Amino acid sequence: MNIKEFGQNFFGPLLSQYLKSVFEGSNEGHLYYCLAREGHFIQAAISELKKQGLLDTTIDSRYLIVSRVFMFKILLGAPESWQFSLSPKFEGNLQTLLAHRFNLSQTIIDSILSEAEQTTDINLPEDIDTVKAVFLKHHNELSSVVSGAKIAYLAYLEYKGFGVDDIEHNVLDIGYSGTIQKLLTLLTSTSTTGHYFIASKPGTHVVAGNNVQMHGVFKEGVKLGDGHVMLDRSLFLESLLTAPSAQLVDLRINPLAPDNEEKFEFFYGMRANCQKQFYLLQELMSGAIEHVVHCFKYDIEYSNDDLDNLYEQYVSKPNMIPHGVRHLFEIDDAISGNATISYQQLFQL
Repeated sequence: MNIKEFGQNFFGPLLSQYLKSVFEGSNEGHLYYCLAREGHFIQAAISELKKQGLLDTTIDSRYLIVSRVFMFKILLGAPESWQFSLSPKFEGNLQTLLAHRFNLSQTIIDSILSEAEQTTDINLPEDIDTVKAVFLKHHNELSSVVSGAKIAYLAYLEYKGFGVDDIEHNVLDIGYSGTIQKLLTLLTSTSTTGHYFIASKPGTHVVAGNNVQMHGVFKEGVKLGDGHVMLDRSLFLESLLTAPSAQLVDLRINPLAPDNEEKFEFFYGMRANCQKQFYLLQELMSGAIEHVVHCFKYDIEYSNDDLDNLYEQYVSKPNMIPHGVRHLFEIDDAISGNATISYQQLFQL
């Protein structure tokens, strides 16, 4: 099996059935934002379907550059955001937390926190109140150091129409807790509807007085460790469904650039193998998108059981995946303060 065939067989059915579910029914007056690195190929598939005349060309879908780390950073001055940024697991000291999860430089950390504060050992989410107390103590300084990036990102969102048009805002992503969706709602005071592969807590949540609706296409109400393979081994999806750039960590506006998307200067973190050899990933995903087109053209459907069984075969048996693409299964784990997670770790080899 070559790389393109692997993309057709492994990812094509998942992506096809996901998009079929998202776009069933009327889409008039809706905006669709394909989020973060995962949104790159979701947007590419949507564009190809429209090009082939298999999806309504009036559907307005837009790729939105965003990341959890960046949203955590620009909302450091908003205590309402800390429930999201401090809930993922972390073990280390406060300096490492601010450097990895919020992408603050050592110079900035030194200017705000004392050495004693920086070296405070924490274990999240158990020590969330301890961290919140430090953040509250330095609230004004933290707000100040992220204000430039926050202003720049609000300008970018306005440019992309997010929170501007009085129409329904939909976000498309793999899942699972909807953190980016909730933070976008918090930042812009815009109600949103999220369409995910899996939604751990589906339904309507209220964030800063606005509704955040979450829907899982393949599964709802499951958590990591519950035994649902597509969630427990979801990093296989995230490592392939990615953009050529690593995760967004900073943003500035270039006042000398033209008044279009070129004026936004994006800065990205460490690249994994899938970004370093993106040409291989493009070949793989071209096969997946070809299969999406085929399924839409001939009205081919997959049941959730079909997709679960297919996914489990690939991610539980390393020999099912061609040697030439195994190294692409690598993803950074900055949120937890770790380096990249490799395919050996994913396969538990």
